[in-house]
Amino acid sequence: MIIFYVHKGCQEYLMASIKQIQSRIPNVDIVLLGDQFNNDISGISRVIMDDYADFAEKFKENYQHFSPNDYDYELFCIQRWFYIYAYMIKNEINHAIYIDSDVLLNCLPENIVLIAAIHPYSLLRHWKKYAIISHIYTQIKKKLNG
Repeated sequence: MIIFYVHKGCQEYLMASIKQIQSRIPNVDIVLLGDQFNNDISGISRVIMDDYADFAEKFKENYQHFSPNDYDYELFCIQRWFYIYAYMIKNEINHAIYIDSDVLLNCLPENIVLIAAIHPYSLLRHWKKYAIISHIYTQIKKKLNG
């Protein structure tokens, strides 16, 4: 099982989240798609997210900002899925878990996979928002792949 993070910077909460996973699941593969500010984290695979930016940049060309949140913040919230997607394609990864960098994982990843298989949106607090994003992502993926 691979656990993904996508994060800019090296805030304490990112470190706490990673350490939590490492202590609960010592042999788990953690991949951080990050930037130049979080390159000193040991025990994980850290890659520069910009190396996987093709889909994210194509999305940016079509992004229309309607959120009351800051443009860059909201854009990055969506682009992270494209960074993960590009990484998974390049590395032939079929299954993974993504965790926000300010979340502590207090169960085994296998339990998340099991729950998600039975109730795909049961883990999402704002499931309608994410269902819409998931639909948009699927449509963009189809467009980008021809």
